[in-house]
Amino acid sequence: MYLSERTVKNYAFLLTSDDLNIAYYAVKWLLESNVSLELLEKYEIQNLVEKRFLITDETARSLILKISNLEEDVENGNESYSSPSYVTDSPKSPPKKKFRRHSDHSQLSEMSLEDSSDGSPNSSSEIEYWEGPVRNLKEQVLAGAYQS
Repeated sequence: MYLSERTVKNYAFLLTSDDLNIAYYAVKWLLESNVSLELLEKYEIQNLVEKRFLITDETARSLILKISNLEEDVENGNESYSSPSYVTDSPKSPPKKKFRRHSDHSQLSEMSLEDSSDGSPNSSSEIEYWEGPVRNLKEQVLAGAYQS
């Protein structure tokens, strides 16, 4: 999958970081990812790498070689200049599952073992609902921390 423009822009920003380790990992991630030549040139990734790293750095040299190979492929007509049209900057997250809650939160019902005696999940045509208060995990953890 190709990186989005926003991701490449973020990597370009990381390449200018004062922390050399952060810049190094940005180079490594760009090297391991599918990136369009258009975005690499737009954010001047090659210039940033050349300014930041010595030519003796193998990872930086590999990224510069990758960019050169992409340029050659585009010149020879083997690849397109830009990323495929299906790459978006903000991919839609999968739809969230909605859980049904029973209106009476005062009691917690228990599942009966007799209802699913044969062990198959489809043994009963009825849907069982667990009743009770909505749990807040953060509150439970904090309450437990204050008790000890």
